[in-house]
Amino acid sequence: MSLFNELKRRNVFRVGIAYAVTAWLLMQIGEVMAPALRLPDWALSTLAFFLILGFPVVLLFAWAFELTPEGLKRESEVDRSQSMTPRTGRKLDIAVIIVLAAAVVFLLFERFQEPETTDRTATPQTSQAADATTLPAPAASTADPADARKAIAVLPFQNLSTDEENAFFAAGVHEDILTYLSRVAELRVNSRTSVQQYAERQINLRDVAAELGARYIVEGSVRRAGNRVRVTAQLIDASTDDHMWADNFDRELTDIFAIQTQVAEEIVAALEAELSPVEAAMLEGRPTDSIEAYDLYLQARQNMQSIGLEAVEAYAKGVVLKLERAVAIDPDFSRAWALLALAHGESYWFLADRSPERLQRMKDAVDRARAADPMLPEGFMAEALYHYRGFYEYDQALEALEQARELIPNDALVHYNLGLTLRRLGRYDESIDAFLEAARLAPDGADNWSEAVSTAVASNRVERARTIVSDIPDALRGVPRVVGEIARFHLMGNGDVQKARALLDRYPESNSWYDLDARWWLAMAEERFAEAARIAVDPNFMEAISRGAGVVTSALALELGGRAEEALALRRETALMLTEEVAKPYAKTYAWPRLTLAENLVRMGEPEAAVASCRQAMDILPTERDKVHGYELAEGCAWVLAQAGLVDEALDLLEQSRPVYNQGPWALSLMPQWKFMRDHPRFQSLAAEGEAAGR
Repeated sequence: MSLFNELKRRNVFRVGIAYAVTAWLLMQIGEVMAPALRLPDWALSTLAFFLILGFPVVLLFAWAFELTPEGLKRESEVDRSQSMTPRTGRKLDIAVIIVLAAAVVFLLFERFQEPETTDRTATPQTSQAADATTLPAPAASTADPADARKAIAVLPFQNLSTDEENAFFAAGVHEDILTYLSRVAELRVNSRTSVQQYAERQINLRDVAAELGARYIVEGSVRRAGNRVRVTAQLIDASTDDHMWADNFDRELTDIFAIQTQVAEEIVAALEAELSPVEAAMLEGRPTDSIEAYDLYLQARQNMQSIGLEAVEAYAKGVVLKLERAVAIDPDFSRAWALLALAHGESYWFLADRSPERLQRMKDAVDRARAADPMLPEGFMAEALYHYRGFYEYDQALEALEQARELIPNDALVHYNLGLTLRRLGRYDESIDAFLEAARLAPDGADNWSEAVSTAVASNRVERARTIVSDIPDALRGVPRVVGEIARFHLMGNGDVQKARALLDRYPESNSWYDLDARWWLAMAEERFAEAARIAVDPNFMEAISRGAGVVTSALALELGGRAEEALALRRETALMLTEEVAKPYAKTYAWPRLTLAENLVRMGEPEAAVASCRQAMDILPTERDKVHGYELAEGCAWVLAQAGLVDEALDLLEQSRPVYNQGPWALSLMPQWKFMRDHPRFQSLAAEGEAAGR
């Protein structure tokens, strides 16, 4: 007891408690400040090491020394009557109370304020100027007022890891939580592309909610260090700034899937949404038992989202390698198999490798995904794309997509692909509806709005196209793809060359296929043939459809501009390549190379060979099989047949395709390549019908 009393008298216990509490508080502060200061992962470990090492040193110091009016002295040299130990003890008690109070404040702050949300300074969103040549744009929100679902937006999670390479992991956690929530039918969840604009931005939650048409906002952060992960998430009612739910999850990295599931379930519960048995089962699913495979999957998915189609060959190789490593680690990783199927499909569809072997690899990946998880929505998506891209089997593709929609009704990509597939089946109004539903789920998705406009114009639904153009959010009107489609609406839908010119002059030319397409059509309509010839050979334009198509189209523009010798030289240079291209195995099921060859042959004085090549193209993809490219091929072949002297047959093809799906109602009247037919009564009638439809 004498030793205990002496330890107590010398304040050793008080010093130990004060040191321990202070050390703990320093570690918590260090953990919060490390990401902001960009400290390496070893910094906190080093701090902890020295704090632990200092503990016995401090205790020995408290035992051996005392504070006196003359300063610190060894305890053995101090007259106890002069000792200040009792007063020092009381000061230590006060210090411990202050430190404990600070710790409590810190814990409360961390609990309710991480990450900061409602205190962020509002920063006005920068957007492109509205297109003055179109109808005024409405408010940014595209939510359907009649939609009874609870509208929620999951903002990008902050990456608080000190290792910047873990940014892909934070993005992956965010997207997976968003995906889980989108599978709940009672929720309307904005897509990843809709919310991505708010990453790394100071925001005002009410403004964000208004822009996205969402009442509820989810914010969060992810910190990954070693084999530990910490996820913080909170649900906010943006209309009142009320925090409906918030929690921190600090666990082993292998528990990341359980964390994602729990976050989604807690949000669903807070919103009082009911889960069906199928939805509950999907939320509980664990994609893989391997964190290494999951990392590779997340990296591959991020690559596919961030690299454009102009680099499809390069990204397909990199993505495929990552995903093949992932499924080698975990052969039952169904999501990785589904994404691998999509990567093979991208490579096949966009001409990087249109070989039967590539298509078979896509089929194998689809089968593995479906076998590993028969109810995986991504598996149905992959199966749909296999039928769509591999064999023009649109009925089978539609069936698979409808199954995916049943499972994930809030996924904008599902509705977008439904729009593409319904269009190929000739169900144009339903196709437009699907694109607009995708736009409601992803209001800032330029592809959704653009395809809706394009489909309406090409299917001669000009009034509907005009309404859609007026509804496009203001922030999208400067996006190259949207600019291109609005310009084509003015030109091909309304025959308004001046409005199309005013719009395209406002923005610089881009490498977007759709922007280049609009500029080419406008240059042809205005008979600026040198400009049209230049655009035609841009590698991001017609070469993406068929090798040599850009050269053949450029030659046509040169001919119309009176430069026949230059045009003939181009045609001769590319003739052999085109012949070799149609002899390749992929051309047995791909019609465009044969149309390109036909367009070249007919202008080189070989009409019979040109007509034969066109008939082969239409046999590969007849209008009965494809209500989009089938009709576009028929229209292209009508021009070839007319050039070859088969005028009546050419007009028959035009009459079959023009009221259904084509380049737009004003194409025959505006395009100079049809000038040689404009005295024919049947052609005049077709052109007049188009103009009337576009007024």
